Amino acid sequence: MTVSVIGPDGRTDLRASYLVGCDGGRSTVRTLAGFPLDGHEPTITGRLGDVAVPELLENPGAGWHRLDGGVIQVTPLRVLTVEFDSPPTDRADRDQPMTKAELAASLARVVGRPVDIPAEPQWVSRFTDNTRLVDTYRRGRVLLAGDAAHIHSPFGGQGLNLGLQDAMNLGWKLAATLQGWAGDEVLDTYTAERRPVAAGVLHNTRAQVALMNPSPQVTPLRELFTEMMDIPEVNQFLGAMITALDVRYDCGEFLPPAKVRTPDGTVAARELLHSGRPVLLDLSPDSTFAHAAARWGDWVHIITGESDEIGSVLVRPDGYVCWEDTSPDDLTITLRTWFGG
Repeated sequence: MTVSVIGPDGRTDLRASYLVGCDGGRSTVRTLAGFPLDGHEPTITGRLGDVAVPELLENPGAGWHRLDGGVIQVTPLRVLTVEFDSPPTDRADRDQPMTKAELAASLARVVGRPVDIPAEPQWVSRFTDNTRLVDTYRRGRVLLAGDAAHIHSPFGGQGLNLGLQDAMNLGWKLAATLQGWAGDEVLDTYTAERRPVAAGVLHNTRAQVALMNPSPQVTPLRELFTEMMDIPEVNQFLGAMITALDVRYDCGEFLPPAKVRTPDGTVAARELLHSGRPVLLDLSPDSTFAHAAARWGDWVHIITGESDEIGSVLVRPDGYVCWEDTSPDDLTITLRTWFGG
């Protein structure tokens, strides 16, 4: 495929086997390749500025505050406002740079009084809860990753984690395809595995926006939700969801932080993934699984050892276990499924 790129030095034509669009929420690659992007219109306008506002540190004080006019976060060096102006009224000006005056006006509407910003903010930004997701992460030889594939509000700080895990999931599969030891069926698992994760993030960020709404009708729900968060199991569930520690694929779970005794010494199992290759950790007493996997030795890092915490496992380059201590025949089938041969 040929890609034309226009940069500071003019137009350049690049040849590549695959193109991955990692160019953000307004992705040019996504648009030109014809990926549909469906979802929900924005209901809020958020504004933030890196600037100290002493009077806000005094009233309403540092931290998050849900007020009649919206939500505000105050820190010693940053202020953030969220206004529930569904749909946003200033959409025509959304491409224009945000100003100190715009931030001051938003602060005034949220806290209900004029607010003096004593200095020019070092950085300002505007955002919404526009929520969109592509129907597939791949169209032929064009793929998407990160915000090019999914757009959501920034609450919970999940976007960076989501995009990095997209890249980690896609990277080894694309490399395997280019090197010839995996085919389209492996590359297609990128959409199958990562799109549901993104859908979950879009769902929980919309829920967070709904709970932030200053409407009196939402207050009882917030109070009930707050009580539920005192239940350890609920707190653990929500924490795992926000941090992406609950991500599971059909192939299995992420390799646990177990200790393994190898011929080179005792190490954490996850340290064995540093080579970037699949890892077969054979903990059988007679190296049964290492023998079964010998023909994959050029691609799969085969390690023998002992552990009191886990059994033998086959681990993908992204850290997910795709086979656990069953039989050599099952191991062979899994190796063929993920790593060809």
